[in-house]
Amino acid sequence: MGKIRHMIYTRRHKGKHGFQFDITETSRTTKDKAGKKPVFRIFHATRKREPVGQIYLDYYPKDYFDLYDPDSIKRGDLGISEFGVDTKYRSKGIGGHLLKKAERIAKRNKKKRLVLGTGKNNWKAQKLYRKHGFKKINEYDRKLGNGKVEKSIMMAKEL
Repeated sequence: MGKIRHMIYTRRHKGKHGFQFDITETSRTTKDKAGKKPVFRIFHATRKREPVGQIYLDYYPKDYFDLYDPDSIKRGDLGISEFGVDTKYRSKGIGGHLLKKAERIAKRNKKKRLVLGTGKNNWKAQKLYRKHGFKKINEYDRKLGNGKVEKSIMMAKEL
């Protein structure tokens, strides 16, 4: 997952069975055209300074998801364009805390939905998303960097 460079703030969290980890906001990219809000916010979860998870929040998800599924994105959505937890740290509550963080930010910014895309066969991720209130809204084909096409689904959570 790489080194964390720019820390804006860090908060300690407890996951399942007392598992402790930190969530750090590591980046806010350039402001929107009006100069008021960030375009992207990035959070990393760490355990003893080792990166174990990440979530990228996209204030303008249409720009990102338009490549794959333009019909599913609406005005007022906050996109989760990157999300993941290191395999050896899954099922410890880290992913749930990152999704809750995204939800709090979306509500604070008066967004109507959180949206994300995932592989159609990624059952574990879909289970986590459903547990946190996401529902499937569409299926689409996502072109991967190697030229292959992955069957994917778009999920959303109404706020």
